[in-house]
Amino acid sequence: MNPRIHNALTRCLHAIALDNTFGYSPSAEQKAQLDALAVEIQPLIDALAAEPYAGKGLGCGYLGHRGYRTPWAGMMYQLRGNRSGDSLSWKDRIEVLFDTAGLDASEMLAWTLQVDDDILRDHLLLHIAADLAIEGEMARVEQEITPRLRPDMAHRADRVLLMEYARRGDVDNFLRKHKKSEQRKERHTLLDARELLVEQVAARQGLDAALRLCEETKGFGDSYRETAMRTYAATVNVAAMRAWIAAHATLFASTPGLEEELLVKAYAKGPRPDGIDSNDGSDPFDELFARVDALDKSLRHGAARLRDALLLDLGMAVGPGARRLLCRKKIGNASIKRELDG
Repeated sequence: MNPRIHNALTRCLHAIALDNTFGYSPSAEQKAQLDALAVEIQPLIDALAAEPYAGKGLGCGYLGHRGYRTPWAGMMYQLRGNRSGDSLSWKDRIEVLFDTAGLDASEMLAWTLQVDDDILRDHLLLHIAADLAIEGEMARVEQEITPRLRPDMAHRADRVLLMEYARRGDVDNFLRKHKKSEQRKERHTLLDARELLVEQVAARQGLDAALRLCEETKGFGDSYRETAMRTYAATVNVAAMRAWIAAHATLFASTPGLEEELLVKAYAKGPRPDGIDSNDGSDPFDELFARVDALDKSLRHGAARLRDALLLDLGMAVGPGARRLLCRKKIGNASIKRELDG
């Protein structure tokens, strides 16, 4: 290991131990002592941030919303110039040092087990769990990480695995973990993970597989079917999306605006066939614009009107010019309208 990083990790462990000794209400003098330690280590953090990155590229922290981890550059941005001696800052420094050095799970675990603070140690264990899960070492998470977490934190390791299974579109293992989850306690995490799973199944195995998952699995319903359709729409052209809608017309009987949403998404995000010409009728813009313009203005898309949101998507898709200005003119919300300025 780079001697500078070894020295920095040692300093972080010392600072955490000192902070733990001071307790929850350190005096002003004790806070100043911790801040002084942060000032001492900061030049190394700044120097490492300026050097070429040579880590594993897996990110920092455990798998949060939609499996997100803070990338190394994001962590370095947060830490550059940070002279705070609070406990979470030391945890962040250790994670970014682990990542910078490209340490493997065993090496990180050896350092983590020296952390003299239960809460911070658990956070670092979950960082290791996320690395292992992303690398496909699920069994090691259950064997080496979960048993070392405090009992009230053990479910967090399962959450890491659940989110990684969702990211991979691994239905069988996802459902195995999902059944063991505390449905009320982890409601929001499970909603997030289920949506991600449906998206990944639709992207990797196709829309029919994702719809079967929604129809056959308890806990998945209409909203997840729509998630699957939206994912599919971003991968196909308008003609393919239109054909699929026609073949499954009954799915749209009670969801006004969904057809238009999917067609616009296919137009904006999906592949464009070669040879489309706005002058020869092969470009479906005029048809889509007319359908969106005719939508009921009471239909919502999050906090905005669905009609405004789709007009924005159409305007962004066509690029600068008369058609974008036409979309802009029809949008009712002033802040959304400004998105098409220029």
